[in-house]
Amino acid sequence: MTRHRRRRGRGGRRLHRWLVAAVACGLTVFAVQVAVIGSTRAALYDEQEYLHYPSDWLDTIQIEVARLEPAPSAQAVSANDGDLRGGMELEPLPFDVKQYRVKAGDNFSVIARRFGLTLDTVASLNRTAGVGVHSLAVGEVIQIPNQDGIFLPVGDDLDALSVRHGVLPETVLSTNRVSRDLLQPSMELFFPGVQHSGRELTLVIGSAFERPANGWVSSRFGPRIDPFTGRRSFHRGIDIAAARGTPVRATQGGRVAAVGRGAVLGNYIIVSHFLAGYSSLYGHLDRIYVSRGQSVRRGETVGRMGSTGRSTGPHLHFEIRRGNIQLDPAQFIPGLR
Repeated sequence: MTRHRRRRGRGGRRLHRWLVAAVACGLTVFAVQVAVIGSTRAALYDEQEYLHYPSDWLDTIQIEVARLEPAPSAQAVSANDGDLRGGMELEPLPFDVKQYRVKAGDNFSVIARRFGLTLDTVASLNRTAGVGVHSLAVGEVIQIPNQDGIFLPVGDDLDALSVRHGVLPETVLSTNRVSRDLLQPSMELFFPGVQHSGRELTLVIGSAFERPANGWVSSRFGPRIDPFTGRRSFHRGIDIAAARGTPVRATQGGRVAAVGRGAVLGNYIIVSHFLAGYSSLYGHLDRIYVSRGQSVRRGETVGRMGSTGRSTGPHLHFEIRRGNIQLDPAQFIPGLR
């Protein structure tokens, strides 16, 4: 009897040790998950003067999105509305906007986190197509909504658009305080809980383009005195100066639309990006490593900095274009001001 009790006592101690080890392992896994989530949020919401994204920004965004539960389709919500709502009839929250005056040290990341909103919600409400996301002026008044979501053009079929984004059309109408008989194809409505995705998301939150080369900005976008004529002219890009041979990188993935040589730009490359309508130009190159029609990745070296064409010294003339319109690269890329 005594021997049997001892065996059982030893077995109990082994079971106890095993349970303690299992609990410790579970706590370790939980701590690692919390650390990963914390670092992910820190990467997405960086308290710098400008928004900053690490080199693996796309993976970071995908990790964050993977943590979210997929939104139910509008058809599923209609078919089982009571079960999904736990038997409670919840009225949609009507869309409302408050105004916020930008303070020193603010950026869209900081402001979004302060009000418990996503960066996509705040940035898309206050900037169009990502232009100017990296430039907030102290004293500027921006719009702060009372819930997450984005504006979308209604088009001809609100029902199909709602189903595509996993929200009931009645919820969209109620949130915007609009009745069906007042809908117009040209209208934009606020879709609660909906966010951009993929390349469109990277554009809206200002992480679509990266710096094309190391160096200092020697000439900015806009009016300037032409170094050759001494007359006032408009500079349609920015100049980044550095040593001859400095690597020049594709600022965004795409396909090489043109490779050539001109009297003004010298050796140049134009890359047509996967973002609809956007392209980038790289001029005064010493060497070119790509050919027309070639696909390039974001950050891939496409050439070397030089002083070919109309140039006063080694530098990169860089442009971002939407269609045939040149845009200020500093509005898309942090650190170019």
